[in-house]
Amino acid sequence: MLTMINMRAPLRCIIQFVFCLLVFNYGNAFAVTPTEIKLRYHLDSQLNNEQLVLHVRLDMKGMTSKRSVLVLPSTWGDVNGLGNGIQHLRAESANTKITDTSDPLRKFLEVSDSTSASISYDVLKDWDGPLRENVRHLVHLEPTWIEINTGNALIHPALKPSDPVDCSFEWSIPVGWSLATSFGVRDRQQHFRGVWDRVQNAVFVAGDFRIHKQKRGRERLFLAVRGTWCVSDDEAKKKITEIFAIERAFWKDDDFPYYLVTVVPFDSSQRGVSGGGGFTDAFSIHTAPEEGFTIGLLSLFTHELFHAWNPYKIGRMPNAPEDIYWFTEGFTTYYQSLLLWRGGLLTTQQYLNAMNQSLRNYYLSPSRNITTKELIQLAQSGHGKDQISYDRGAAIALWLDWSIRRKTHSQKTLGDVMRELVLEGRTQGHSFPELTSDQVFAVTSKYISVDEQAQMKAFVNGIVNVKFPGDALQPCAVEQLVDIPRFDIGMSRDQLENKRVVTNLEAGSEAQKAGIEEGDKVIKLSVYWDDVTKPVDLTVERGGAILPFTFRPTGASLGLVPQFSLQSSTDSQSCPPPLSTPR
Repeated sequence: MLTMINMRAPLRCIIQFVFCLLVFNYGNAFAVTPTEIKLRYHLDSQLNNEQLVLHVRLDMKGMTSKRSVLVLPSTWGDVNGLGNGIQHLRAESANTKITDTSDPLRKFLEVSDSTSASISYDVLKDWDGPLRENVRHLVHLEPTWIEINTGNALIHPALKPSDPVDCSFEWSIPVGWSLATSFGVRDRQQHFRGVWDRVQNAVFVAGDFRIHKQKRGRERLFLAVRGTWCVSDDEAKKKITEIFAIERAFWKDDDFPYYLVTVVPFDSSQRGVSGGGGFTDAFSIHTAPEEGFTIGLLSLFTHELFHAWNPYKIGRMPNAPEDIYWFTEGFTTYYQSLLLWRGGLLTTQQYLNAMNQSLRNYYLSPSRNITTKELIQLAQSGHGKDQISYDRGAAIALWLDWSIRRKTHSQKTLGDVMRELVLEGRTQGHSFPELTSDQVFAVTSKYISVDEQAQMKAFVNGIVNVKFPGDALQPCAVEQLVDIPRFDIGMSRDQLENKRVVTNLEAGSEAQKAGIEEGDKVIKLSVYWDDVTKPVDLTVERGGAILPFTFRPTGASLGLVPQFSLQSSTDSQSCPPPLSTPR
């Protein structure tokens, strides 16, 4: 799933562009059992003194205990503490009581009738100031528009991701408002029946959004945009459709009934930031008004769209997903830049830059040799998703793709493995099993030797570091060991991002050498966080003068890391690396 990333770093983004893509309904492939719980959300927007309040009533049926646990909104992706806008929680059904637990984000729900109960509460905007990056994860409730998701706005019973649910949403919003969600467009009454994971990762926007539809065969692509953005609605729709075509061609699959992309620009005072996140059959973008489709944004969108197949057309995510993140997130990370390169949206040099960044992240990570068991334990103790699953998995994918091509003389590729896994998922019918590492190993065993299978399992578990030969990307690129310096901005990042002021300037840092001074007021900032290969562009106001500075954010050496560079005789616009050969 989704990862929110700071777009100025490779794959770290921040955009407020509500661009909801409705694609494939994985939940409906699940055989819903008679024990499913029924959830009915009634969402009523109410404008009180220019403040929009969302009143929510939840009716629950099919509960199996007289004492259940309610989960309050708190988390979206890796961001916590999102439930401060929840107020006036109360029981609505007779003989129902809500009491505290030791966890403020969970409540006990006690009922005399053990099969049904109703509650209600209000959702309020709990932040001030302009729409900006550091509030984009919070609920957006404005007089003319709404943007929420399950993680920051919906109370629900404690459920496992694979639990079956029958869920409906009934919206009471002003006449003339648009509505677009993970479950449909325009219809004020929406219904979903499938696994809870699909509801848990849903997004909802309403209000002054411009809705555009693109239809191709069975595919319905919707774009919901509000505000002013430097990219026209037609251009945005064209770019999104282009990426869809690239991914469909890779998977050889046109079965995408619905997908939504939402776009919400930040306030005009926000510059140099863009980002987004993946949801159920949807992708949301938040961006500075002057930021277009950056490489980071294109990569993130490609990554999240790839999840429509991996894992959602292969198998259900397990309740301890850290066991399979190396595949679902890591292999997806590998393909995000590869597919953009194949589609002509990245040059070969840009493709290599993205791969090199992932390799740097992997080889320099303090978590490089953490085991799968340890990742699961960290998650159970409240630790967020570790970046190592992305970068180690991407390195494994590069090694595996090369190994398959070498053994089969380029007659087969990792793409064949991915498509075979999807085909297996389709043949399971309604059983649609849980996705496991053993399932992936079983398919890859058809393409690599027994020794390579054992080596791959050691890579996955962090026992051995991933290694591949220097000719893995020849004839276009060669591998060499490069001394990588530590990323060092040379000042307080928190004050730079949130206060736009230079504080704690480090003596001898590249920032100081460039001429930046303590106390400078920053009026423009462009930085690719954690990427030492990209310069920092910083404009400050000092004594009435406007001064631009550029410097490399480098510090002490971190060590030698394998990196790929173009052969001196190679044309970066036309070179087709063997790993990129479409199949």
